[in-house]
Amino acid sequence: MSGLLGTVVDATIGWLVQSILDNFFTGRMEAWTREIGLAEDVEKLKFQMRDVQMVLAAAEGRRIDNMPLALSLDGLRELLYDSEDVMDELDYYRLEQQITEGKGCSAPTGTNLEGSYVSSSTLSSVVKSVCSATSQITDWISRGRKRKREEEGPAHCNMTTSVPIESKVYGRDAERDKIIELLINGKSSELNVLPLVGAIGGVGKTTLARFVYRDQRIIDHFDLQMWVCVSTDFNEARLTREILEHVCEDRQEYEKISNPDVLQNILLKNIMHKRFLLVLDDMWEEKDRIGWINFLAPLKGNQATGCMILATTRRKSVAKMIRTIADVEVNGLDGKEFWLFFRACAFGDASYEGSPSLQSIGKEIAKALKGCPLAARSVDALLNTDCSYQHWVTVRDKWKSLEVADDILPILKLSYDYLPVHLQRCFSYCSLFPEDYRFY
Repeated sequence: MSGLLGTVVDATIGWLVQSILDNFFTGRMEAWTREIGLAEDVEKLKFQMRDVQMVLAAAEGRRIDNMPLALSLDGLRELLYDSEDVMDELDYYRLEQQITEGKGCSAPTGTNLEGSYVSSSTLSSVVKSVCSATSQITDWISRGRKRKREEEGPAHCNMTTSVPIESKVYGRDAERDKIIELLINGKSSELNVLPLVGAIGGVGKTTLARFVYRDQRIIDHFDLQMWVCVSTDFNEARLTREILEHVCEDRQEYEKISNPDVLQNILLKNIMHKRFLLVLDDMWEEKDRIGWINFLAPLKGNQATGCMILATTRRKSVAKMIRTIADVEVNGLDGKEFWLFFRACAFGDASYEGSPSLQSIGKEIAKALKGCPLAARSVDALLNTDCSYQHWVTVRDKWKSLEVADDILPILKLSYDYLPVHLQRCFSYCSLFPEDYRFY
């Protein structure tokens, strides 16, 4: 068993879990287990497999550095083999019953679970054993992390300011001024659309749009300002309704209306003769050109000059479809400004000059992030929880091993890997909801 120590959590357990879950999602299997009275036990095992998946996500790729954890993982693997055997046996007898009934013979009844059928007590026993093993592994992973923090000892960054990072935008003044000039100099009676394009997620498109949106020159120039998050669901009625929330004082005027034509007429009435700026944040859909044209109809009919739409998107194809003005490309921050931003996130102060060793490691990491603010925030969230030299070296080396190109996801995955197990479970649960889902 000592051979397990020093290795990493392998893929075998994950493969077993997926194999068992694949059995659950067979419609015939679900219906059959209900018929024979095992549905409740099978459902418990199904939910337990979900818990195992989340624990494995927490342990994935980690070194096994203590014998109890190694034994627990090995025991869980054996229990999962038992679970798979149980599911295979159930599926075998389901097929046997199906064939027997097809030949017109009498089949064993669903209530007779003795002998050839897996008994309810057997299945319950497997569920309890898997639950116990999963709980043990979660406990050992949490203990291991706590012990590691205690061994390294407390370390604190010198916090020299309490001003939130969000109060300052780094390195976007020139782009802000360029965009504002394009927006306020428009005198056309036609509605104009200016896209902000940045292929990398987290490069700062939304931040730049907010920077523009809140500028006093914009506030003074436009009669109305509206901000709508589009995301992957370009739904004309939803977007029109969200715009109405900005311009219509009486919600009762539109909240119970589902007819898109009526909604658009209400919108047109509320924006008539008013110069407006509409920000459409995070646009993805370029295929529904007809939907886009229909969405613009009331916005184009308000009989005011200088109305503008500012849209953010990752896709050049979206920008090409919607633009009436040449798009503005949003790239990563330049080296000097990005280092100031990185220091502000990591140390709480852009002018922080302490700890040369940490600054040296920080510069290595910052250079690899290629000016992406979201990447900096994610990595800095790992760094500023533990300002020991060894922790920063570990994060740097882990980062180098990812070999990231122009993709934010590996960075976010690194942040996820460092979350406590209970927060990883929360994250996994929340990931089941659609993007931009609203909780009421």
